[in-house]
Amino acid sequence: MGGTQIRWRRAARIAGIALAAIAAIPALPALMGSDAPPPVPDDVGLIPTQVSPPPEPAAPELPPRAPRVKEVTELPPRAPRVKDKSKKIEAKKKRRAKRRRERRRIDQGGTEETPSAPVMTYAPAPAPPEFGIEP
Repeated sequence: MGGTQIRWRRAARIAGIALAAIAAIPALPALMGSDAPPPVPDDVGLIPTQVSPPPEPAAPELPPRAPRVKEVTELPPRAPRVKDKSKKIEAKKKRRAKRRRERRRIDQGGTEETPSAPVMTYAPAPAPPEFGIEP
């Protein structure tokens, strides 16, 4: 009869580990700490019987500083400045026109930094020489 062989040493080891794990489960909350808050002191919320005087100020007060006096001298009245915007507008128009010219050059294939490259044209290949056999 070929039955299953039990290794008692190994079975005892597994049983011991299982018992240790079961015994440790109730001890875990004690190891982690309880959910209950710490006890409250007896005098919390009671009014003290003797009122202590207010504490002394840390630094003595400085004497008030004298206000600054600024001397005012009268200046002659300025003439109102008239802005001439026509020069500014003309300069703006010139800049725009210059930019347009530059864009047109670039669109046409040229650039302002480099001169235009020589234009390559197609030329047919020369005819091959005729070879003839003379008798």
